Order: sequence, then C-alpha cells, then structure tokens
Amino acid sequence: NDDGSGHALVLHNIFVPQLRLLADGQILGENPPVLGTDTIVDNASTTGFSTSGAWTASAATSGYHGSNYLHDGNSAGGKSATYSPALSESGTYEVFARWTADPNRASNASYEITHASGSTTVTATQKSNGGMWFSVGVFTFNAGTTGNVTLRNTAANGFVVADAIRFLQVTSSQVAGQRVHVLASDARAEEGDGTPGVFEFVRDND
Repeated sequence: NDDGSGHALVLHNIFVPQLRLLADGQILGENPPVLGTDTIVDNASTTGFSTSGAWTASAATSGYHGSNYLHDGNSAGGKSATYSPALSESGTYEVFARWTADPNRASNASYEITHASGSTTVTATQKSNGGMWFSVGVFTFNAGTTGNVTLRNTAANGFVVADAIRFLQVTSSQVAGQRVHVLASDARAEEGDGTPGVFEFVRDND
C-alpha cells in the first residue's frame, strides 16, 4: 500500500443532468446539445500522456480507470501530468477528471485546461468523488492535439493522483448554430374521427 491508503471505493459514472437526459432521449426543445466523440486519455496511454518529475504507479486504491494510476508521493510541487487528446474535429467538449479518493489526498489539485480560447485553471479536491468522472468544465477545442489538460501538484496539501481525463464532445462544429423549427400545418388532432395532427421538422440549411 505505497500511498498510505487502502479504502475500497464504489465506482460511479456521472454526467451533467442535461447530457444524461439527452442520451436518454428525454430532452425536447430547440437546439439541445449534440453528443459526439468520447475520448479518454489514461496515465497508461501510449500516446497523448506525458509527465514531468517522478511519479509512482499504484493500484492500491480502487476506482481508477485502466490498469492503475500515478501519485506524486506527496511531494507538494515540481511535478505535472499532461493529457493531450487527438480530437477528430473542432467543437465544444465537457472535460472530466478521474482519481482515486482518500483522506490523504490533496484538496487543491490543480487542473490547467488549454483550449481554443486560452487556458483555464480549476482546483479540485481528491479527498472525495473518487472512482467517477468529475466535470471540470465545458470548453471549446480545435481539432488535433493543440488542446490538453495538465495536472500539477504545485503547493498541494496531500497526495495528488494522476489517473485519466475524458473529453466528451457536446456540440459539433458541423451542426452548431443550426436551428430546428417545428411547422404545424394542421396542429389539431380530432379525437372523434381519428384525424392526426401534422407537423414538419425543418433544420436550417436543409
């Protein structure tokens, strides 16, 4: 148990409510988000993952993605892990981080997201929410490998765990901005004679 933990965690997968409702087909209305590619970069990935400083591989605490995770040895500075996905197209992506939680983890793990508009730093506690996909925000990324997420242990107040980062496409550049209109040529359904209502769905640029 090289990182001082040993607590079993229950695995969960969570998404923001709107995405979950969309996936279930329960969202009605104009311009719901369009789900696209789902890209995961893991600490064991052969491409798209790199580290700075000495990290230690471990599988001591359950809840990790893949075969294991890395931890920084509670060194509080000088180490980073970068996740660079190869995105097939530009668009808006929800970014999720994953770690294994324990009371000895840092409450101030720093995630720097480099996206099409610049960079954004998000601080997350790794003491809780382990074994699940934790949303760190929604960002626009260009196609290719210019976007990334870098986890840093700068001034961390506990162990920092580098496991996996998930990039879930929410809108596609090919469909973003198109509006869907509902045209009612005969919106009234007659119960007496069984006449159905008639609607036409038209998307801009069609």
